[in-house]
Formats: sequence, structure tokens, C-alpha cells
Amino acid sequence: MIINSEISVSDFNKEKKLIRNGERYIIVNNAMVDIITALLNSKTINEAYIKFKGNTNFTFSLKDFEKIVSEKILSQELLTSKDPNLTKIQSSYLRLRFQILTRTQAEWLAKYISPLFSPKIFWHLFTIAVIFNLINLFHNSLTNLKIESTILPMILFGLSTGIHELGHIAACVNKKVSTNGIGVGFYFLFPVAFSDISSIWKLKKQDRIVVNLAGIYCEYLYALLLQGISLLLNITSLQIISSLIIIKSLIQFNPFIRQDGYWLLSDISSQPNLIRNSRKAFTSFVKETLQLGNSQNKSYKKEFYSPFILIYGILNVLITTVFIIYMAIAYSDLLTNFPNHTYRILIAFSNGAVPFSLLSVKYIVTFVFFLLIIIRLKSLLKSFLSRIRSYYLSYAGGDNIKKYSADKT
Repeated sequence: MIINSEISVSDFNKEKKLIRNGERYIIVNNAMVDIITALLNSKTINEAYIKFKGNTNFTFSLKDFEKIVSEKILSQELLTSKDPNLTKIQSSYLRLRFQILTRTQAEWLAKYISPLFSPKIFWHLFTIAVIFNLINLFHNSLTNLKIESTILPMILFGLSTGIHELGHIAACVNKKVSTNGIGVGFYFLFPVAFSDISSIWKLKKQDRIVVNLAGIYCEYLYALLLQGISLLLNITSLQIISSLIIIKSLIQFNPFIRQDGYWLLSDISSQPNLIRNSRKAFTSFVKETLQLGNSQNKSYKKEFYSPFILIYGILNVLITTVFIIYMAIAYSDLLTNFPNHTYRILIAFSNGAVPFSLLSVKYIVTFVFFLLIIIRLKSLLKSFLSRIRSYYLSYAGGDNIKKYSADKT
């Protein structure tokens, strides 16, 4: 046997299967399940290929079979091999991850608020919190407010991030699924907190939606609490922090960056890997439109060619393109002065002031523009490296698997 025999397979939806490998959850199509089944019942890659070919209608070659195993199976660490020559692929979008709270610590804290995630309480409270927070946000005028000090507001604002992640953990505790604690990593160049809740893939869709909304839900409740204290004690700084938390939570709904809105849309649509698959769908659409597509690869294209995936990919490209053109025309001065503008903002913060005159909508839009540029450059670099890796695996990956299979026999 050349694959981990402890993996389990269950239904995810009508078209996808969920594979559990220890604490990892992988969503695959039925064809990949057939490949895994063949590997489970075989001692060599050749034997697995013969069984797979005999039990399915696929007609690709042994070389193609080896390439799929190299790129898909090896990357998910499903093989039992410890051969250092086998190439592993890092699939996480976060880098330099480290844990702050263990599973036991995070779930112990979260259990006290987990009752807030029972269906009746959750949806009622979430609706109330959204309405009241939006009313407060539009009612408050932040430009005329001043913060007496910066230390306490910064702590309170930073605390919202911990509350956000704890909300995800609490929802998992309520739904009786395990977690792997809370940690910090880097998304592109930016430090972000995260809660490892990959086990929610085995939940029903409506429960996954609750878990995905849990962080924003808890931040909204926290913002309401700060608003209440601000009104009772007349502390204007709490009013500002509450409004900033609401704005931050609204940004989380962006479905084109891997934030809560992205995972929410992924679960609502039952479409994992939205960004990656939509790019493939868009590329296939452009190639077919220009009649550059390879007619022999129709079965592979169909995997990423659903109308929803294609529309999502087109919208992503259109929004990004329009945004870049608009920025180049309307914000040319701020684009060139962005470093100096940012420096002045940091100096103002260090002096205990909140520079609302500098934190304009134009500045925030410019910041998002540079963020998108970094994301796009990173994506292009990743695509280039992926092509090199695929080229290597096409020639080296199959030979490594053959070598490993021969050693096992």
C-alpha cells in the first residue's frame, strides 16, 4: 500500500467528497476519490494505474496518472513515503505561522460564549447587532471627535481581533467540532491572526455559514458594548473605536480576498478554492474565446467552468482592472506621495493624535490599491513558480514514485 490507510472519505455535496487525513480536510472530486481508492488497494503505482483504468472511463496515460499523483496526492501528504526526494507542495496561503493559544486554551475561553451560537439566538442577535451598528456608524461624525490618549484605544481596538478569532472557536465548540487553536501568520506582507477551524468542512452548509460569520458577529457585539459604555460614561474615544471596529468588520465581507466574506461565499455556493478555480475558469474562457484552447482537455476544463465560478472570475478581473484605471487617473498625486503621507500619519499616531484629516477615503482607497498590486505581483510570481514546479514534477515526480513503489515491493 502506497497511501495512508487511515484516511476516511465522506460526502461534501453532490459533486465533491471530503477526505480526512488526521486533522487535515481535503475536498476532491469523484475522479480523485477513484485514484485514491486505487492507490489504497495497490502496492505499486503501475498496479494502481491498472486498477484505476479498469474501474473508470478515463483514458489518460500512465504518465498523466503519475503527474496527477505527484501534484495532487503528494502535495496533501497522503502517501506513506518518507523519501526526501519526493517533492511536497506548501498549500497554505499563510506563512510563518505560530500558535498563540492551544486548542485546549482557546476552547476553554470560548465555551463561555458558545451558547450565543445556537441558531435562534445567533440569527436574532446578529440581525440586531448589524442594524444598530450601522445606525451608529452613519450617525456618528468621526471628523470632530478626538481621542484623549492612544494606548487604551489601541488596546481596545487590538482586542477586537482576538475576540473575532475567539468567535470562530466558540462557534465550533457550539457545533461540537474540534479546532487547533489560535495563531498569527503572514498573509503576503501583513501580519494576521487566524483560528485553525479546518474541521468545519464536515459540518452542514448552514452550520459552516454560522462559523464563518462568528468572528464578525462577536466583533459587532463588542462594538455595541463599547457604544453603550460610551453613551453611559460620555467617553468619545470608545465611540471612535466602536466605529473603526464596525468598518473593519465590513471590510471582512470582501469576497475577493481570503477573509470571512470569501469563506462565506465559498460555503454558500459550495465552491471551495474560489480564487484559484475562478482564475482557471477565466483563463479557459479567454482561450476558448480566442480559439486557443486545446480540444483534448475538455474534461479538465469542465471542472472549473461552472457559470458561478466563471462569473466570479470575470467580476474579479473587471473590478481589479477598473480600480487600477480609476486610481491611475483620479489619484495620481496621492499615488506618488503615498510614502510621505503614510509617514505623516505614523508620526501623528506616535504623538498621541488620530489624524482624521490624513486618514481620508482617498488614502484608504490608495492603501487598498497598493495592497492589490502586491497581491497581484505575488500571484504572478506564484504562477510562474508553479509552472516550473509542474515541469519538474512531470519529469521527476513520476520517476520518484516509481522508485518508491519498487522499493516497497
